[in-house]
Amino acid sequence: MDDRMEEDNTQRGVKRGRSAEYPRGTLKRIVVHNFMTYSYARLEAEPKLNVILGPNGTGKSSVVCALCLALAGSPQLLARQSHNRSFVRRGATEGYAEVTVSGGNGTDYTIRRCINSSDDSSVWSVNGSSATLEDVKKLKKEMNIQLDNLLQFMPQDRVVEFSNLSPISLLLETERAIGDADLYDKHKQLIELGNQSRMQHTTKNHVQTSLEKVKSELEDMEMDVARVRKRDELLQESENIKAKVMWVGIWDLKAKCDDTKSKLQMGLEQKKKCERELKHAATPGRAMKARLEALQKEITQSENNSFPLQGNLERYNEALNDFESDMATRQEKITSLNRESQKYHADIQRTKDRIAEYQSQLASHIEFPAESLRRMEQINPEIVDIRTKLRAEGKSLDERESRREHHSRHIKLRQDYIEKISRATAQRVMQLEKRRDKFVGLFNAYEWVRANKDKFKGEVYGPLIAEVSVKENYHAAVLEQMVAISTWSCFVVSNSEDMWLLRKQLPAMNIMRDVNVIVVPDANEPLKRNNTDMTIPEVGIHNTLDQVFDAPHMVKLALNLQHGVTEVYVGNQDTENNAQKVLYGYNQVKKLATPNSIYGVIVSRYGNNARTIQTSGLRGPSLLRSGGKNEEVAKIKEEIVGLQRDVVELDKEMQERRLHMESLHEENAKLAQELKDLKQNRDEITKNKAKLSKEISALNQSLICKERQPDPKDKKADLEKQKEDAKRDIVEKVKETMKLQRVIVEQHNVMGAKQYALKELELLVTLQTRRVQHFKVALDRVNMRVNQLRSFVAEDEKRFKTQEHIAQGTYPLDANLRKKFEEYPDGADDLEELSHQKECEAAGINCNNTQALQDYQKRKKEVEMLTKQMEKEQSMVDQIADRIAVIKSDWLPRLTATVEKVNKTFMRNFKLIGSVGEVELAGEEKHGDDYRSYALEIRVKFRNTESLKALDSSTQSGGERSVSTMLYLISLQSVTRTPFRVVDEINQGMDAVNERKIFDILVASAGNEGTPQCFLLTPKLLPDLNFNENVTVQAIFNGPEVPPSSEQEEGEDQILGQLLGSRLSLSNKRSTAARH
Repeated sequence: MDDRMEEDNTQRGVKRGRSAEYPRGTLKRIVVHNFMTYSYARLEAEPKLNVILGPNGTGKSSVVCALCLALAGSPQLLARQSHNRSFVRRGATEGYAEVTVSGGNGTDYTIRRCINSSDDSSVWSVNGSSATLEDVKKLKKEMNIQLDNLLQFMPQDRVVEFSNLSPISLLLETERAIGDADLYDKHKQLIELGNQSRMQHTTKNHVQTSLEKVKSELEDMEMDVARVRKRDELLQESENIKAKVMWVGIWDLKAKCDDTKSKLQMGLEQKKKCERELKHAATPGRAMKARLEALQKEITQSENNSFPLQGNLERYNEALNDFESDMATRQEKITSLNRESQKYHADIQRTKDRIAEYQSQLASHIEFPAESLRRMEQINPEIVDIRTKLRAEGKSLDERESRREHHSRHIKLRQDYIEKISRATAQRVMQLEKRRDKFVGLFNAYEWVRANKDKFKGEVYGPLIAEVSVKENYHAAVLEQMVAISTWSCFVVSNSEDMWLLRKQLPAMNIMRDVNVIVVPDANEPLKRNNTDMTIPEVGIHNTLDQVFDAPHMVKLALNLQHGVTEVYVGNQDTENNAQKVLYGYNQVKKLATPNSIYGVIVSRYGNNARTIQTSGLRGPSLLRSGGKNEEVAKIKEEIVGLQRDVVELDKEMQERRLHMESLHEENAKLAQELKDLKQNRDEITKNKAKLSKEISALNQSLICKERQPDPKDKKADLEKQKEDAKRDIVEKVKETMKLQRVIVEQHNVMGAKQYALKELELLVTLQTRRVQHFKVALDRVNMRVNQLRSFVAEDEKRFKTQEHIAQGTYPLDANLRKKFEEYPDGADDLEELSHQKECEAAGINCNNTQALQDYQKRKKEVEMLTKQMEKEQSMVDQIADRIAVIKSDWLPRLTATVEKVNKTFMRNFKLIGSVGEVELAGEEKHGDDYRSYALEIRVKFRNTESLKALDSSTQSGGERSVSTMLYLISLQSVTRTPFRVVDEINQGMDAVNERKIFDILVASAGNEGTPQCFLLTPKLLPDLNFNENVTVQAIFNGPEVPPSSEQEEGEDQILGQLLGSRLSLSNKRSTAARH
């Protein structure tokens, strides 16, 4: 059905002139095309108060959405859709929203945003020229338009957020709404500088702590340093003593060198004396040597004559020796033949004895028992039988192991599937957490609740997004769209103690700041239904919403309590095709979901129960996904339990089989060992018998060979005859030798006299030679001593110079060292003892830290460095404090004055409605320099019996919060610099008395100088309200009773006219499919 708006010429007056001035940033016109449910519409705005009136579902909030998107606002600000394409009218490929903003100096800015539904893209233009999103944002910022500030822009779905603003956030939003950028910026600067100051103080305290620690360490190290210094002094004194020991050695070496030079001089004088004595003793010896040589020649001639006789005698003696040697050899051979003969006969006898012994053993050898042989034949079948049983048991065990492995694999697959579902649930919770800042920590809260369920008195579920599973995407989309996103973050408990445990414990542990909890006192209570008819089969309705998803009963109770899921009927495509029939023909259907749309029925309270239909498109699910898993998980868990029982039973049977197999293996091993022992005994008997036979045969062969050999005694007779012949030859040779010896004796007697005379002369020559030799030896010794002394002198001088050079390099001898030497004894032993004493004293000083002195110097440098750093940090702290003082001196007085002005207006307005309210700055007195905690506290009192209480979402009723919000917004009008305000349906919760008072105050303040342009959207107005020339009321009508008009072209403005003395100019054309 097309909606039409006609001009009402019966109302008073014609269009009011547009002569009123539009300040910079105010709105002049809003135009939409193919936007949400509008094919085309245009709203002409007035510069003061614009009241947009229309029943629910007529499209008032669409105007707010168009204003927001055209001014570069995000869909999230509207809390409706997440994509821009969702605002394009169904069936259209693109649509646009256009806003004309006053430039304040006679120029206007017409901003158009064209949205493409296929790719969610936007095309921007300003005054018909192409522009970018950044261009629009820049223009919006220059005009101080703050769509993200609830005090300027409060769409219908965000009205409740105002009362949820913390006092801290309220102060910041108020500073922004005032429009004094300097005030807000300086507050942010103070917060930032406060953070810097705290960080700087932390750094300073850290440096100060480090400085004090290092100073304390320095004091602790002083005793160690004193000990190290004392030890170093003792060690240095020991080094000085060692230096004197070295120099005393060098000085001793110099004295020794001088002594050796003196001895060398004495040796040279002794050498000259020996040379003179040798020359005097050598003269008499020459004559004696001449006589000695003549006598030696005579003796030599006599010896030459006796040589032939001596040679013959030697030959005779050699022949005699040969005869004697030959006799001895023959005797040895005879003795050897006797021994060999004895050995020959003994060996034959031993062989005969061994043969007899082996024959005796063979005769007495034991045979293998017949009983053992029969036992061997019995064992083999028994072993075969046991091995057959083992194979059967092994096969049975393998079958059970295979079944157990199969069961275990299936258990693992099912557990993995359950874990996969759990991960999907966790992903769903994390996805929800990202949707809102206040949901931060939701996943950690979910994990904490799962891990700590034993701390609760009753059942606890949540967040709700983790407890719900839906089998079909269609049902998931319906459920997600019918339930507010904030509800999905709620936890469900059965008592208030558990509720307070969640609300206190999670924030205290920094897990989640704001915890929403739904209390379901009676967990067994059945779901409440206003209608007993849950199905209407004739139009395709077979379920209500609570029947299309799985969840614990307490969760369904909570969702029904919050969103009435039992009152939402879920239909199919037949229902979609007969939507009008269902909605108008079945009074019990107030909410209806079809595969493409969500329908809501509003029954008028002012007429004859006229029904108004709200329609919205069904969006795809973003948090929930199809897949009813709860029942499936329960079945899988039951199946896992059954499989686990089977596995336990199989394990028991397998253990019994293994024990039986072990006993069979033991029995098989015993039989195998018994068979092995019997075989070994049999083989050993057979082997010993064969060995004895073999030994006897070998010994018989050996005896035959030995008896065939001749007896060595048979060769003895020949040797005896040879021995007698040799004796006769020896007697003849002895006679000849004795005759030759007598001749040789006579010649020796003559030669003896000559040799005696030679001996006397040789003795005299020898004595003279020895005397000369004595003098030569003495001269040689003197020469040797002189040469040795010369070598000693060279070596001592070289050693002295080397040692002196080393000492000068190690311990340079200067006046200070010589003076130190005077303090020490001169003896080397005394010096060594004194040095050892000093080293012992140094070793007796206990120095746990050998690097104490270096560490002490290092710590001193650290103290100096940290002191400088401390001064630097203090300087930075002072600089930040000075900057804070400068900014604060300008910011705080201005803020205080502004708050006082707002408070006066707020108190006056509350007094006009017969209540009490105040606005107070919780600043310096309460929070000092913690500018993060500065807050704006609103306190109200609506009854005389009450005291002033802070405005929040849990203390006051919805109507009281709406009154307080409107009066605060009105109070800000005198100080704000924002060009316009938008408030959508804030009067819904007010009673008639307060609504009338608020409207009167709003109308009265609309004419005040500096009051910003205001848009108030409402589904109703009370009768007989007071209006003036600053108020424009624009009404939107649609419904089945609005007659169609064929006289107007589509897209042309359609004027209803003035209502209550005000001008209306909103054109609203919608197709039957898009609206009701």
